[in-house]
Amino acid sequence: MTNDEICREAIDEFGINFQYDMLIEECSELIQACVKVKRGMSTASLIEEIADVENMIMQIKYIIENKTRVNSGFKIDWNEFRNLKLKRFEQLLKLRKFEKISAPYRTGEKIEKEEGRIEDEKE
Repeated sequence: MTNDEICREAIDEFGINFQYDMLIEECSELIQACVKVKRGMSTASLIEEIADVENMIMQIKYIIENKTRVNSGFKIDWNEFRNLKLKRFEQLLKLRKFEKISAPYRTGEKIEKEEGRIEDEKE
């Protein structure tokens, strides 16, 4: 089966709303896996959850593309949208780099320490 055939069959079997619910569930599992990796646990579950989210995104994109095509005849260029977002992120990185040069960036933790809301750790 092709990816489109799998998506169409999943939507026919479970329905559109269920697919959105599954995306939400898989995203929450991805978030939990990220937290665990930050705590020093293995990346194995993170890799699995990324794949699950990517598969659900593929299905949601299929739903959106077919709705859009039927309603307007417009084909969505996902790469164009992704590239636009990457360009915006690139601009943000350039701005942050400039700001760090002109005024060092203060993290939330640094600000809290400077304002006396948290204390430095004692040795």
